[in-house]
Amino acid sequence: ANPNTEAQVDQRAKMKLMSQVAAALSPILAFRKAGLKSARNLFISKNFAIVTATEGEASVNIPNLQITQGTIGLPVLAATRQENSLNVFFDTKPSINVTTRTVFCLVSRNSDGSLVVIDSAIENNNDDWGGDHLFENVPTGELFAFAYGMLDASADATSQFGNYNVAT
Repeated sequence: ANPNTEAQVDQRAKMKLMSQVAAALSPILAFRKAGLKSARNLFISKNFAIVTATEGEASVNIPNLQITQGTIGLPVLAATRQENSLNVFFDTKPSINVTTRTVFCLVSRNSDGSLVVIDSAIENNNDDWGGDHLFENVPTGELFAFAYGMLDASADATSQFGNYNVAT
């Protein structure tokens, strides 16, 4: 009878936040459509458990977001900042080099708290594992870096990533 119970208000706040996060990260989400679920809906369902809400205010631990789906893990990301640049890199080389490209993405919050993709890039990996990218002209404040590997399937396979057209 009451559509505004505390649990319902919190659930709607969680869903609203995850919809905003999915919209902000849509250029870098690497989920494939599964049946009737879109990549965006898969992202939300995979991450909904880490969203918390109290009294209609929702929050999510950004570094714990899963933005890709697969069985190949990458090592932990690290970064060094100097003035207005940020070098994002993997702290160790993976034990198995299975990716041929790495997608890097830099995200921040704007003044109203929404997530905004600042910059993204695809780096070709070489025999020594090309696991780093230097972002230039980055703003001050809190930043989030994401990265995931892509494997070449064939010379004919292509995928769109932002303004990039790359073999995957």
